Amino acid sequence: MALTGGIASGKSSVLRFLRDRMGSKIAVFDADAEVRQLLTTDQIKSKLERSFGAEVFASEGEVDRSALRELVFADAGKRKLLEEIIHPSVLLRCQEFGANLEEREPAPVLAVYEIPLLYESDFPVPRDADLVVGASKAVQVRRLTEYRGLDANMAEKIIDAQMPMTEKMQRADFVLWNDGAESELHEQITLFLDAIGG
Repeated sequence: MALTGGIASGKSSVLRFLRDRMGSKIAVFDADAEVRQLLTTDQIKSKLERSFGAEVFASEGEVDRSALRELVFADAGKRKLLEEIIHPSVLLRCQEFGANLEEREPAPVLAVYEIPLLYESDFPVPRDADLVVGASKAVQVRRLTEYRGLDANMAEKIIDAQMPMTEKMQRADFVLWNDGAESELHEQITLFLDAIGG
C-alpha cells in the first residue's frame, strides 16, 4: 500500500498508529526518513554543494535543511534539481526495501510505502491501494507554523508546490480526513484496517 498526502496532513500520525497497532505485522518504507539519512551522506552532500553552493550547509558541514528549503521553494528550477539529486537514491532504497520483504521474519501482513510526493513524482511503487491523508490548507498552515516553526509564507509556498489535496484524494483508493482531533483520526484508521482485513 502507498501512503501519501499533503505536508502536515498527518501521514506520520497514521504511520505511528499503524506501527503501534500492527507491530511486526507491518513493514514501512518511510521516504522522509530516507531523505533525512541521505542528506548526511558524502555523495549527496557533494552533489548539493556542486548544485547549490556552500550556502546550504551549516558551519559544521551538515546540510542546513532550513536554508535548502528557502532556496528550493523560492525557485521551481532549483526544486526540480534537488528532486533530481535525491529521488534516484530514494527510489533505489525503495526497491531494496521491496526486494527484501519476503526475507523478513515474521513475514509482514502489510507493506506500507510512505511517499509524500507519490503523485507529483510518479514514484513507481508496487501497491494494491493508495491511502491519502488529507487536511484543509488552513490546518496544514497552522500545523506548519505552530509545530514546525515555519512562517506562514513559507508554509503556503510548500503547500502550493504540491498537487492540490482534492486531486490527491480523487486518485486515492482510501482517504483519511485529518482536520480534527487525533482520536478521530485513530477511529478512521481502525475502520480502514477493518475494511482491508488488517
